[in-house]
Amino acid sequence: MQTIESIAQLLLGEKVAIEFGIVLKEFNETTDIKKFYHLEHIKKYTQHLSLDEWGDEDELNSAEILYAFAKENKVTEFIDWSGEEDDKQLEMIISNQLKNKNIVDFKWNFLDVFEEKLDWDKLEKGDYIIKKFIEIDKQLQKINYRIIFLTLSWAGYIPFIVNHEEFERAKTFTPDINDNADISISCVEELE
Repeated sequence: MQTIESIAQLLLGEKVAIEFGIVLKEFNETTDIKKFYHLEHIKKYTQHLSLDEWGDEDELNSAEILYAFAKENKVTEFIDWSGEEDDKQLEMIISNQLKNKNIVDFKWNFLDVFEEKLDWDKLEKGDYIIKKFIEIDKQLQKINYRIIFLTLSWAGYIPFIVNHEEFERAKTFTPDINDNADISISCVEELE
């Protein structure tokens, strides 16, 4: 069993994970989640969530805070199950993560060939993004990386890249039973 802090360290990197741990401790010690949601130093993270639009701030959980940290630090974004907000959203996310790992020469031209081979008439809503994840994961494996997903109870994907060693470790993560968050790590194979 791994705690959310272990998952954070894998996904966010050590420096951001330390900051996340401090905020998580404060969250776990709070008696008023709604007030916590609106604290000045927390709002820079919770601005990436829309709980306050529905009056649901008191339903904030540690998994959502982890996502908000990733979003604020431009590590990843949520991609809806039906597809990207724009055609290059996934490429931007993966490129930023590769750049953070000092890999700047990853070529995306394989996607042109991939798209030419697709039978667009047979694709259902949501199929394209899954096929795209699979294709990008295949290409990343050539440079010793894989795509994993932070899985919350949301209908979509929060992709991260990890090296093969981290990938094997991530596959063993299970949620902490003491945590109130619905969180797990999944991989591309689970999409097929």
